[in-house]
Amino acid sequence: KCILDSWLMTGQKKTFTTKQQIRYTLKGQTDNIKLDGKISIALSADRAYDMWLTKSEAPQVYFNRSETATSCEVEMTVDTDDYAPCQNGILIECVDGGYYLIGVCGKINFEILAPHCKEQYLIHRSYVGNLEKYKIRVVKLAEEQISVSLFIDESWTEVAVFKITSAVKQFGVYSRSWEQCECRAEFKQVVFEKKIEE
Repeated sequence: KCILDSWLMTGQKKTFTTKQQIRYTLKGQTDNIKLDGKISIALSADRAYDMWLTKSEAPQVYFNRSETATSCEVEMTVDTDDYAPCQNGILIECVDGGYYLIGVCGKINFEILAPHCKEQYLIHRSYVGNLEKYKIRVVKLAEEQISVSLFIDESWTEVAVFKITSAVKQFGVYSRSWEQCECRAEFKQVVFEKKIEE
């Protein structure tokens, strides 16, 4: 199956955007995912959909061959309570099996989590407030170093730079809840950037 996304190809002399059919893999509770020009994930209040260590019930969409991208950017809307026990955003899966959850908790806080790091799982937390839409950009600075930025007040703000445990295997998007709550996330735009040889 395929969905249509943008690849921003950048070089020293030229930059262009191309629409490509991106193959994807669905994991977790896949019945909660709808793909119709955008990615919609709905969590119901009858259960929790967590993704932590051995749990992998959260609906997840992985973009195949996205490891070649130098950055991944998503624009999403979230419909839930301000402090709902859920998180939506970008997922990084690493070659060594580790993964990073980069997203908005409820509609107020932004967190970067590394569940496989156990006691040191919290990498970053900041207040973002209830926004109409959220834009998150993840950039690979080096083979095992990541920069994360948020689009706030009409400009990009870098919120964290951190080392990951191994190279990126693939990027994805997810929606998870650690307690029962209703949440609907729509990922309206996914853009990958890739450096090109000139």
